[in-house]
Amino acid sequence: MEKNLIDWKQELAIALKNEQITNLRFFEFMKGKIKKVPFLVEDFGWGVFPIINENGILEDIRMIVPVIYDIKSLCVNLHEYTHAYELFSSLGKVYEWHVEESEQKARSAEKRYLLSLDDKK
Repeated sequence: MEKNLIDWKQELAIALKNEQITNLRFFEFMKGKIKKVPFLVEDFGWGVFPIINENGILEDIRMIVPVIYDIKSLCVNLHEYTHAYELFSSLGKVYEWHVEESEQKARSAEKRYLLSLDDKK
């Protein structure tokens, strides 16, 4: 079954809710800080970009994700939202990114989403 854009947005909302990424302050904070570009997943360097001041304090977050058009692009969005949500809890604090731990959390979110698709079958 092919999904339209509205269905993909709903699917992302469900995936975020399943990962307990539901804080309305987070979504309000991220408004205007997320760039969604219509490129293929393989054609761009998606990511979350912390904005750190001269004292090492995390001040802001920016994110670039693909427009959601399939499961792969939804997984990229889920992955990056997971990173952004993790950063959100560190706003105003000295920025310390634990790469391996952070990547593991984001990959685990993707895996849980993909497993949930199997459960729906």
